[in-house]
Amino acid sequence: MEDEFLERVHGIVQCTAATVDTKGRPRSRIWHPIWEGKTGRIANNRTTLKTRHLARNPYLSLCYLDQGDPWRPRETRLRRLPRRVGRYGRGQTQDVGDVRARTQPLGYDPARIWGGVENPEFGVLVLRPWRVELVDGPGESRVWRA
Repeated sequence: MEDEFLERVHGIVQCTAATVDTKGRPRSRIWHPIWEGKTGRIANNRTTLKTRHLARNPYLSLCYLDQGDPWRPRETRLRRLPRRVGRYGRGQTQDVGDVRARTQPLGYDPARIWGGVENPEFGVLVLRPWRVELVDGPGESRVWRA
């Protein structure tokens, strides 16, 4: 299912992300995650409203919708990266600016937004899905759970 999910979302690129605000209300926004296997990354500002929402409740739902095609939901739990550039998760080191290396439209240069990955406002959210649902048609779906 992983390969099929990646094929579908790489064709759509952007998704709707739903978080929960500090009063327990849902909030939606458009995000551009970069997926490599079962791990997603979203570049973001460290001091935004959504950052405060995710600090309180690290769960979010991502939904991909292709014109005339079924929804591609993926529920995930957020893990924030440490402040140090290039370092994340359990001792693994990778370039957080690696979103630049992707071909368009999947990748983009974070310098266009933050001036560079050294900017203290630049951050990367790491997504680890706990549930993936692929909808194949009306009433037809497959679900993967971690």
